[in-house]
Amino acid sequence: MRAVVIRKHGDLDVLVVEQDVPQPTIGDYDVRVEVKAVGLNYGLDTMVVRGLFGVVGKTSALLPRIPGADFAGVVTEVGSAVDNFKPGDRVLNDFTITCGDCQPCRAGRTNQCTRLNMVGVHRDGGAAEHVVLPSHKLRRIPDSLTYAEAAVIPVSFGTAWHMMVEIANVKPTDWVLVTAVGSGLGVAALQIAKLHGAHVIAAAGSDWKLERARELGADVLVNYSRESIATEALRATDGQGVNLVFDGGINQNNWLEYANCIAYGGRIVLSGTIGSDDGQLHIDIKTFYRKHIQMLGNCAYTASSLNSVIDEFEHGRLRPVVDSTFPLEQVQHAYAHLLERRAFGKVVLNV
Repeated sequence: MRAVVIRKHGDLDVLVVEQDVPQPTIGDYDVRVEVKAVGLNYGLDTMVVRGLFGVVGKTSALLPRIPGADFAGVVTEVGSAVDNFKPGDRVLNDFTITCGDCQPCRAGRTNQCTRLNMVGVHRDGGAAEHVVLPSHKLRRIPDSLTYAEAAVIPVSFGTAWHMMVEIANVKPTDWVLVTAVGSGLGVAALQIAKLHGAHVIAAAGSDWKLERARELGADVLVNYSRESIATEALRATDGQGVNLVFDGGINQNNWLEYANCIAYGGRIVLSGTIGSDDGQLHIDIKTFYRKHIQMLGNCAYTASSLNSVIDEFEHGRLRPVVDSTFPLEQVQHAYAHLLERRAFGKVVLNV
C-alpha cells in the first residue's frame, strides 16, 4: 500500500511516500479502514517528524513510523469479535490508545492513562491507504460531514472541548481570550466558547486570520504583532480582565500579557509548549497567588469529550474549518504550509 513513512527524524524531507508498505494485520477486535483523509496538527504531527514528541512516561516515536494522528475513512474489514461496525461504515478515529485498566482509565480520565499510546506517534497512523485500530477507537462520521471535514475533529476539537468544558468549566458570563486563534485548537476553542455563551477575544498575528475569526463569532480582535493583548483585553472588559485564557501551545511568549489582563480568580488552560522559546514558562508567581489564578495543564482529551464534540457536529452546532487539502504525494508541501502558519483551521491530506 501507499503510505508516508518516517525512517529518521529531521526536516520535512524525511516525509517520504513509499509505494509497497505492507498492510497492517487485523486482530479479532480490530477494524481495517481505507483512509480517505488525514488532518494535520501543528504540534503533534510536526514534532513527530523532528523527534521532539514526548509524553510523560513515554519516549518519542519509534521509527520507522507512519504519521497521521487524525484520519477519516471507510471500514473495509472487521475482526471476528467486532459487532459495532461493518464494511461500508464511515468512521473517524480516537487517536489515544489507552489500557482501560489503570486507575485514571477506570475513573474516565482516559487521557491520563499510565500506558497511553498515540496514533501516529507510538503506533502507525492514518497517512496511508489502510490503517487498523481496535474497534472501540473508532466513531461514526456524522452524515453531514465529508471525510476531509471529519478528519479535522479528533485532536483539535476533542482537546479544545476537554480544555474549555471539562477542565476550565467555561461559563456564559466568561470573557475568554483565545490565543493563536487561527490554529486548529484555536478555531475549535473559539467555537466551543461561543457555543457556551461566552464572549471571545481572539488573538492572532495576522489581520486576515482575525477576520476569519470574526466570521466564526469572535467579539473582539487583537493583532498581537502590533497590539498589546493585555491592553486590548482590559479595554474590552472595562478594566475587569478576562476570566479564561485558552493557550493551545502555539504562541506561549505572552505570559506577562496574560498575567496583566486576567481577572481575579481567572483560569489559564494550556496544552503543549511548541510555541515557547525553550519549552519553559517564565511567570511571576506573586501575580498568580495574589490574583487567585488557576493554571490548568492538559494533554489530549477524554473519550467523553470526543463523544461530546461529535454529537455537537451531528446537530450542526460546531463546524469544521478546512483551510486547504493536499494529495498524499504532496505531504511535504502540506506540512510546510502548516509550519509557515499560512493556514486558518486545518490542513488535510487526501489519501
